[in-house]
Amino acid sequence: MAKLEIIGNKNFNIVEWINRKIPDKAWAKYQKEMRREKEEDLFRVPGFKKKDFDAPILFDHKQYRKSGFISGGYSSGGMSDYTSSKKRQVYFHSTYSKNLAVHKRHLSWYMPQNDKEVEHDKVASNIFGTDPEEYMEKITGFHHKIIISPECPDGDFEAAAKSFIKHVEMLTGYELLWRGVVHNDTAHKHIHLCINGEDKKGKKVWFDKTNVKNGFRETCSYIFTQLQGERSDREIEAARSNAPVRNRWTYLDERIIEAASNKDISPADNIDPMIRRRLDYLIEIGLCNCDGIKFSFDPNWKEVLVNTGRYNTYMREYLEPNKLPLRLYKGGYIEGTVEKVITFDREEAFNNAIIINDGTARYYVAAYDFRGNPASLLNSVVSVNAVSKSNRQFINVKPEEIRVIEAEKKKRRRNVATNPGAITHEDERHNNQ
Repeated sequence: MAKLEIIGNKNFNIVEWINRKIPDKAWAKYQKEMRREKEEDLFRVPGFKKKDFDAPILFDHKQYRKSGFISGGYSSGGMSDYTSSKKRQVYFHSTYSKNLAVHKRHLSWYMPQNDKEVEHDKVASNIFGTDPEEYMEKITGFHHKIIISPECPDGDFEAAAKSFIKHVEMLTGYELLWRGVVHNDTAHKHIHLCINGEDKKGKKVWFDKTNVKNGFRETCSYIFTQLQGERSDREIEAARSNAPVRNRWTYLDERIIEAASNKDISPADNIDPMIRRRLDYLIEIGLCNCDGIKFSFDPNWKEVLVNTGRYNTYMREYLEPNKLPLRLYKGGYIEGTVEKVITFDREEAFNNAIIINDGTARYYVAAYDFRGNPASLLNSVVSVNAVSKSNRQFINVKPEEIRVIEAEKKKRRRNVATNPGAITHEDERHNNQ
């Protein structure tokens, strides 16, 4: 039997020590540790690290909950590159809107697919999630829209969506108001989730970009791996064989860049079959040419593929024939005519954006949201003046940063007509433009 030795205190009373009263702070700390142990399994998701989650989400410090914290926003998405992994690939995209009319239309028209005709066997599933009456009672303008699209269409997608929401609630502490639906009218069966901007307790619901990138996407991959099983060797090989025809920057493009840095790539060279397939696909989509002697690339081919990985409609707009060159808007002042409006509520578009033509180039301006009816911006003369933080490659403008110039000019003309003395220096400057 082990001998109990008390060091430094000969009068130690073990009975009193066992029956001692634990201070409130120590008890609270103990309870917190117990809760953490219960939730520990959530942080065993492969590739998921607790430190990747944003501190303001995990803790209730009020200094992180101030309204200014959510003013920046995010639009995050993509598919993790598990080319040789056993984990299931899942495309995950998340954005938000502050427009109540857009929120209601998304729930009543887009999610049930009332806005388009689809074949009978491809209609959307019944909408599930929070009771609709409870949701509409607390509906806010601010809301999150999420797309989850796994590579494999098998399994109960509704169960996967509910499991994802449960994980999010456990990780963030929110009691979410949410609605979900499964669409199968495209090449890839996918889930749409709409999460109200306030939870059941009235807390403002905010998901930081870091959470989406390092947490939620990995959680989805984990859920679908559990649901569908690990990828087979045949599926992994199929995924690798699809790499040459992906509309985004891939490891094959890195290898092409490395090879082209030493010398011109010629069709007569002994080229890896995967690289050759990639080159053929780049030729097919118009980002590469071959004259029989060497391959030559569009000067912006890397930028186009990188941008398309973030904004899935970018390449299509870039390759429009007989159009001015397309550039990704990265901040600063631009002015021109809106020649196209791309909204999130289109199955092929995962980002809101407008194409602005200033007479010398077209600008792809990604946006979080639009005020009023987005279609009203078409053919309008607008100005955009957003500030890029830290020279980021991707920037999403806010609704207030898109100004319709013609409408403002008409308003000033009416003011001058009714009150000629009301013209200001600002009016004169705009009228002279």
